[in-house]
Amino acid sequence: MEAIREVQELSGHAPVPIDQNTCPINDLAHFDSLSGVETTFLMSVKLKCEFKSPKGEINVFVSKDARRALTVGEIVDRLVELCK
Repeated sequence: MEAIREVQELSGHAPVPIDQNTCPINDLAHFDSLSGVETTFLMSVKLKCEFKSPKGEINVFVSKDARRALTVGEIVDRLVELCK
């Protein structure tokens, strides 16, 4: 949540409440693919963990099949899985 807030504020957007049910892609104004890349990078730095798959970079804001935007709670679950 901290990384999402940080990127939103650095992008000039007013802070909004974010909780585990927030879906950044659907619920946050102007949260797009670039915001997702920036936030993923910031989270990797903060967590000291690189998020990659055999196919390359990972977008932690969408489901593994890239068909569904994830909530913050689902993103946290995905990050835990990727950091193992």
